[in-house]
Amino acid sequence: MTTNDTSLSVLDLPIVEVVVLEDRARVTRRGTITARPDSVAFALADVATTIVDRTLAGYVLREGSQRAPLGTLRVDRERLHEASALPAELAEMERAIEAARRTIATLEASIKDRDAYVASLAAIGKMTIDDTLVDAAHGLGDGPLWRERLAALDDKARIAREERLTLEARLTDAQAEAAALERALLGKRHVSTRERATLRFTAGVVEGETRLEVEIAYVVANACWRPLHRAELSDDESASSGALVVRTDGCVWQWTGESWDDVSLVLSTERSARDASPPSLSTDRLAVRRKSTVTTVALRSEEIATTGQGMGSGGSGSGSEVPGVDDGGTAQRLTATARTTVRSDGRPHRVTVGRFETVAELSLRAIPEVIPAVLRRSVQTNTSSRPMLAGPIELVRNGGFVGRTSLEFTAPGERFELGWGPEGSLRLLREEETRAGDPGLLSTQRVTIVDRTLHLSNLGPSPLSLEVLERIPVSELEKVKISLDPKRSQKGAKADEDGMVRLPVTIAARGQATLTLGFELRAASDVVGLPY
Repeated sequence: MTTNDTSLSVLDLPIVEVVVLEDRARVTRRGTITARPDSVAFALADVATTIVDRTLAGYVLREGSQRAPLGTLRVDRERLHEASALPAELAEMERAIEAARRTIATLEASIKDRDAYVASLAAIGKMTIDDTLVDAAHGLGDGPLWRERLAALDDKARIAREERLTLEARLTDAQAEAAALERALLGKRHVSTRERATLRFTAGVVEGETRLEVEIAYVVANACWRPLHRAELSDDESASSGALVVRTDGCVWQWTGESWDDVSLVLSTERSARDASPPSLSTDRLAVRRKSTVTTVALRSEEIATTGQGMGSGGSGSGSEVPGVDDGGTAQRLTATARTTVRSDGRPHRVTVGRFETVAELSLRAIPEVIPAVLRRSVQTNTSSRPMLAGPIELVRNGGFVGRTSLEFTAPGERFELGWGPEGSLRLLREEETRAGDPGLLSTQRVTIVDRTLHLSNLGPSPLSLEVLERIPVSELEKVKISLDPKRSQKGAKADEDGMVRLPVTIAARGQATLTLGFELRAASDVVGLPY
């Protein structure tokens, strides 16, 4: 398309809506233009240079939902080389720097003169004292006269030192001023280079002066968002429940070159550019080797794959990180609760997209194998109509910041856990003792006995109830047997199929409690690699 500059109208079509995806954004501009038969070509100056040209779409909005496409759309880009100052301005700054340098040289010379003057006064004073001692040795001289001469020398030296301090202060200011002028001159001499993009379009053929409502949309790079949650808990120390307010924000970054001022912001988890190509295949070589005469075992920790409340156990997160936002497989569109402004500065901007209130069930739990402390936890339900996306969550309890943790994808109506840090009045110590057991007279097995002891102390003024979560290894081999010993374990201790042992305990005020857990490991003689 070619246009005549005399018929080109430069517009200011505002940005009204932005849909931010995981790694890009779709920008929508909308406004009213005036088209005439001699002016049907229009331009939007200083749009984002990162516009994806093939995503440009423009329409003329008509009554109802009807739309007519614009004539032509294109983006013209050019590189601008801009000098920061004119030659006359540079010459003026150079003269100012030269004057500042002359001032610095004058001040430095004056300081040297003052130093020489003070040194001469010190030499005269030393000579005066020597003459005074010689006259005193011969019984000559006048004491008041000697004191008057020395006092005059001291006054002159003091005045010279004060003048030197004043000159030093002026020298420091002059040097700072000269350095600032030199930096400014360097910046003025710098020739900056930047890219500028102009969006040009035509409105088609019109008869007479016509006002048209135009909408232009395009996709830009250098924009992304991630979910960020904030949980605010209000409770009492002895209460078993509390009020929880969960707010979901979108943290938006953008450096597109356009400022999104007072726009309707939508955050989406759609992945329009997901790679649909099949994975590459590699050669899988098979080889035959001799069967080993020993059985090698290894201890591993495996995540229990469940849904609902057990998933994540307070937002610990899974071991594998998925790029982008975890939306549970269904694309989500989250709309900001108010119109917002996001500057093109690359900094994070928080936008509220959701909020709900729920009741949190509070309890105390200790997992000594992970952390030697008793943690306060809450179990609550997502009462909102939308899922909570996986991401970090800030914890605020009774108006005070507690810390941060992570939250996994939580569907509407699903229960989830949050950890609120250690309980300050409880102390925990875990001890483990391992010893060899008696396999029996005719047995070739190896027996290992493991005893765990947990010491709990309550420093608070009221009794506290908690649950201690321990685990014993679970064997997948017939040659290795692991069993919980009820005689050396707390009464009522039982291990589930995953080896988890839950021990409830109540500790009196200023009291102590001791819990024991023992299990036995039996392995065949040809098994190696056992952790015990």
